[in-house]
Amino acid sequence: MNYFTHVRTSFETMPRVMLSKRLAEIAPGNLKRVNYCLHASNAIEGAMKLAIRQYPDRKYFISPWDSFSGRTIAGIGLSYPIHGPS
Repeated sequence: MNYFTHVRTSFETMPRVMLSKRLAEIAPGNLKRVNYCLHASNAIEGAMKLAIRQYPDRKYFISPWDSFSGRTIAGIGLSYPIHGPS
């Protein structure tokens, strides 16, 4: 890894393949896929989309009060307080 200056998330490299395999081994359950994102906001939005796909009948997400969930529209919507503290 010391000789890479930049690696896109869409390119397969041996360190990335080895890390993916190790994550699948130590993760709970039967993990079959690993996704890499350049930014945490993309990861949060991706997780939200997966949750919506897995549980289409649910309508709400829970997030900590006064948190930052990224700069995407979904992340801003998740972290922006609609109602003030009571």
